[in-house]
Amino acid sequence: MILKPLRKRLEKIAQKTGLRLDIVQQDYLLSWLLVGIYQQENLKSSLLFKGGTALKKGYFGNYRFSEDLDFSIISKTPIGNDLMQEISNACKYAENRIHEFAPIKIFVKRYKEKSPHPQGQEAFKINAQFPWQSQPLTTAMIEISREETIVFKPVVKGILHNYEEIIEQNILIYSLEEIILEKLRAILQHIKKLHERDWTRSRARDYMEYAL
Repeated sequence: MILKPLRKRLEKIAQKTGLRLDIVQQDYLLSWLLVGIYQQENLKSSLLFKGGTALKKGYFGNYRFSEDLDFSIISKTPIGNDLMQEISNACKYAENRIHEFAPIKIFVKRYKEKSPHPQGQEAFKINAQFPWQSQPLTTAMIEISREETIVFKPVVKGILHNYEEIIEQNILIYSLEEIILEKLRAILQHIKKLHERDWTRSRARDYMEYAL
């Protein structure tokens, strides 16, 4: 099948959804980052995809757009510099695969928390430069949590990628039940924080996702 140029396809999605082009570019990038991550031998069986982006990429292709790839660790996986190398390898793999459709450059660096994360989370900031950009303006975050309790059995799903390209890549993902539990926990933790600080504003996003 002959595809239209990538920019035209992305602009078509932006027009259809009413979203800005930069948000659509970000979503496109996330799909290929997932491919890269689950092609890495030291990551594909140990990282469990979760959160709102997991709903979009694994269950509901028309779900809200997001900029994060969130994972929980379910078995031994590299840490520190070794994990940085694995994520760099994943980005390089994604970049090579994307070149079939457009010469997009992907850069990765460790995201430094202002203070150590209480659960030992590691985070990485991704920047990508699409061919019509003068610099890498498209961003994403990869966040990996180490101390999550998983209740339900993980699910193997394919990646939902609505850009007229075929991606044949399985990913390890939270079950819908697990995602609901995680969102409920986030709501309860947020409510507790509101009470502690005498605030009243809630996180509408979590309520919406829980309503699914």
